[in-house]
Amino acid sequence: MTQSRVSRKNQDHWFGPAGPLAGALSSYEFRPQQVKLAETVADCLSGENGGVLAAEAPTGTGKTMAVLVPALLDALAEGRKILYLTSGISLQEQLVRKDIPCIAEALGLDIAYGLMKGRSNYLCQLKAARLRDGNYSPQAGDGGDIDRLLRWAATTRTGDLEESGLPDGNPLVGEVCAGAKNCIGVSCPYRNECFVQRLYQRAQAWDVIVANYHLFFSHLSATSRGFPVSWDILICDEAHRLVEGARAAAAIYSSLSDWKHVLVRRPETLLRSLRLKDAVMAAEMENLVRDCIGSSELFYSELSKKLPTGKVFREPGILRGSSRLIDKAAALLEYAGRSRRLFENIPGEEQKCLDFDQWSGELNEQLSHLAWCTSVDGFPDWAYWWDGSRLSSVPADCSGMIAPWIFDSSPHAVIALSATLAAEGAFDYWRRETGIIPGRTLVLDSPFPLREQMSLWIVDLGRPVTHKDYPDTVARVVEKLCEQNGGSTLVLLSSFRVLKAVVARLESVTRDFRVLVQGQAPRWELLREFREDESSVLVGSVSFREGIDVPGKGLSQVIIDRIPFPHPSDPLIQTLEEKYGRNLFHRILLPGAKLLLRQAAGRLIRSFGDSGRVAILDGRVLSRRDWNIPGDLPDAPYRKITIVERNNGDFQENGKAVAPK
Repeated sequence: MTQSRVSRKNQDHWFGPAGPLAGALSSYEFRPQQVKLAETVADCLSGENGGVLAAEAPTGTGKTMAVLVPALLDALAEGRKILYLTSGISLQEQLVRKDIPCIAEALGLDIAYGLMKGRSNYLCQLKAARLRDGNYSPQAGDGGDIDRLLRWAATTRTGDLEESGLPDGNPLVGEVCAGAKNCIGVSCPYRNECFVQRLYQRAQAWDVIVANYHLFFSHLSATSRGFPVSWDILICDEAHRLVEGARAAAAIYSSLSDWKHVLVRRPETLLRSLRLKDAVMAAEMENLVRDCIGSSELFYSELSKKLPTGKVFREPGILRGSSRLIDKAAALLEYAGRSRRLFENIPGEEQKCLDFDQWSGELNEQLSHLAWCTSVDGFPDWAYWWDGSRLSSVPADCSGMIAPWIFDSSPHAVIALSATLAAEGAFDYWRRETGIIPGRTLVLDSPFPLREQMSLWIVDLGRPVTHKDYPDTVARVVEKLCEQNGGSTLVLLSSFRVLKAVVARLESVTRDFRVLVQGQAPRWELLREFREDESSVLVGSVSFREGIDVPGKGLSQVIIDRIPFPHPSDPLIQTLEEKYGRNLFHRILLPGAKLLLRQAAGRLIRSFGDSGRVAILDGRVLSRRDWNIPGDLPDAPYRKITIVERNNGDFQENGKAVAPK
């Protein structure tokens, strides 16, 4: 279906109360903010050279429909391809199972689309062949799992390991998944049957490719070829997660377990083949493997004694002991190449060459990771630290990576949107973090009458986070607020120390409501129980700030224990402090905390029928006027609560309405 440029830009036609979307969706509600966002997206796309749009649209705007409708109409009319990135698998599956099919049906569009997962979600045919030959590690699982996997592997059309029936965390998945680390590429005899390559080939014909940030940035950081499927329009949903995705994809680690995985698991098979060819070379290679194992054990043992956990290091001097391991590994790598040549051009020995190639690739990767982590060459643009079990290095500043990765492919348009993207109404913080300079920006207000639906309680505990009684005080206040509200509360806590104290107090007596706790069950199961039991209380850490959508009576209170500043001992924060000095707080920490606080507060109002309160147990929200925290919180009535200790150790509240703005 081809649409005229006029109809593509006239979003009232599609989103109006009498439009096709309203007719197709029984729960459709007309929202002016949604139309405004759709119009802005259409304007961005309709220019000859497209453009870059950064848009903040609060919860309830209908962001997905607002961006997809004009993007699909434009893409189909102009023959362009959309790459839609988001962070979580649940949102990606919602797009391909619900949102895109719904739009296609409502607008009468013929759309080809699909979901691209990361490589490790798919079966590697070469590894499956090794499994059939009995070549696998003792950690791979029991025989029943192996037999079940091989039966599935013989019939699967997609190779998606989720369809194999293996439970999450099964070690056999790691044994057979098509990870990029040990892929031998065009040398693989199964390259024409590779499930990952088949996925890429199918995706070439899609109008919309749905993927996640980690997959996108992993391809861009690992190769010079870019993303494996061409695209013209990039939609970055949850665009506040861009930096997180890029940082995770670029991170480099080196540990003893990584080295042993390469040096202990695979060489025995190679040595067994080599002994039949040249016993002397096999013995020499075995000695080199043994030397590498010993050198790695000695090096990481010394690190655990010398380097404090979580402390950033700036100079490579303390890591000089790595030179012996690097030299030994380089010698082993060279010897593996010599050994491989014994099998070259010999009929029937192709598999042995492939085994040497794959193992050499794994060994070379460990060598390069160790060399990077011990050189400290990137500091302070990169953070370097010892986390107690491995050397870690992540980019502290991703702005020099993200923008080039995206714009080197000359996209027609880039659309970044989120419910929390602008700090104090401006995109300066996001622009500095990502390096992306938007040509257009849009900040929408909430579609809900928040002043009527919610209130903000600011509770001054009278003691800092560092006070020894802070966890107990938080626990007692949370208890009272939950009792007052009759449950129906989401509790978001800044540390597991505080979480433990809160849970202990809530579970100390029988309540009229259930207490659901992060870690006691899978996240999806906790959320299901929280939705189904309207009086329940869900206690979680900061990771529960996002992805919780519970409209109605089941969530009428959100409790947040403090402004979510990162811990100063975080290695990333230590490095950024070295890079930015006194400017760090106002450049990164404060705007970042404001956005995280707004994310958490945004869990409360998800529909026009919702109501309740957000309680923030941090008096600095109001007392630190220079921070202007209220300027980034919902426009709702405030109440200030001061906790007053009684002689018996209990407390009472003195509260009054305030107008912070």
